[in-house]
Amino acid sequence: MSPTAQASHVQRGLLHPGYGPLLRIVLHHRESPAKGNTHALLDTGASMSAVDKDLAASLGLPSPGYATWKAVTQTEEEHASALREGGVQFWGNRWVYPVKLVELPALAHRVEGYTVGVLLGWDFLQNCRLTCDGPANSFTLELPKHRTQRRR
Repeated sequence: MSPTAQASHVQRGLLHPGYGPLLRIVLHHRESPAKGNTHALLDTGASMSAVDKDLAASLGLPSPGYATWKAVTQTEEEHASALREGGVQFWGNRWVYPVKLVELPALAHRVEGYTVGVLLGWDFLQNCRLTCDGPANSFTLELPKHRTQRRR
């Protein structure tokens, strides 16, 4: 594989000291013309990926049903939220990665000038390689090769 082809699935970003790895993404669904430019927080402590409820509605992301989940709290209550289907396209990468996202109210917030509308949890990250460089406040995320990138 050429160095250019290798670089197409490696993302570099800001390792925010208070929040963690942030990446610019475009979120959309193949059946909708609407696209949302936002930031994704790579959340290695979350088992499921999530999207802000208002962002999901504005993009018309379809919902195949509901998902149940638990937050790390004393009560360990189980919650149910709409499950949304979408595609994540990383800035500078032409590939769209399908993702299922738990819809959460008021997830979108500002992180020192960055709007975060998506959390990418372990369900997405388990197929990636994440390398953090704390002293440089940076990270690299090696994305899974898109099926059209694989040799046959």
